[in-house]
Amino acid sequence: MCCDNPIDLGCFNSCQDILTNVALVGTWTYTIIYDFNGAEVTQTFTTTGNTANKLEIPYNLFNESTDTTFALYDNEGAFINCFKFNLVPSTYVINTDDTLNTVSSFTYVACNNSQLTGKFTIEFSSYDALQNGSTFNFTPDIDIIPSASTTATLTALSGGISVSGTTITIVDKTLLPNDLKIILLALIINEECSDMMTIGGEVTAYSNIVEGFKIGVQVPCSQYTFIP
Repeated sequence: MCCDNPIDLGCFNSCQDILTNVALVGTWTYTIIYDFNGAEVTQTFTTTGNTANKLEIPYNLFNESTDTTFALYDNEGAFINCFKFNLVPSTYVINTDDTLNTVSSFTYVACNNSQLTGKFTIEFSSYDALQNGSTFNFTPDIDIIPSASTTATLTALSGGISVSGTTITIVDKTLLPNDLKIILLALIINEECSDMMTIGGEVTAYSNIVEGFKIGVQVPCSQYTFIP
């Protein structure tokens, strides 16, 4: 996400919705994109008019005491503007059950015929935050030592998801693993299995999680080193 010269909305109490200067009459669907703890998040909402006739963004999406910038789009995907604000801590206790965290890991399987095979596991902290249509981006981090790189081809080993490139989509939430550990098969080119390489990865973006949930900490894989 890139926002040049965002409109400064000022400071808000951390239990107070973010009031913008965007006129709102009747029912309206909008999308915001923002960075949260290192992940790019896309959220879509439907809202109705209020006494101020201005668009308000739910406060519980964002961290306290942090300058936040977000881009706003209408229901057809047209860019409206960028905004920034700061949430001031309040005396209320924020329920941490509305936060979605992930922990990623990598397991080596084998290397044969110039192809290294492994498994990426992504563990989610909340079943309730996910819904059919939720998507997230998992970015492998693979380097050939000393000075080259390669990519991983990812396919789904767990039920309930589809994979396209590095984008994972939940297609049937009821088929997700009970332990919320989604497993991806990774096929990595390694010529004659002779190259030393490091392998890692992490969740880098979300879209369409359940309204009211916010993005927490995305713990990346510990680097695995393949030594021929």
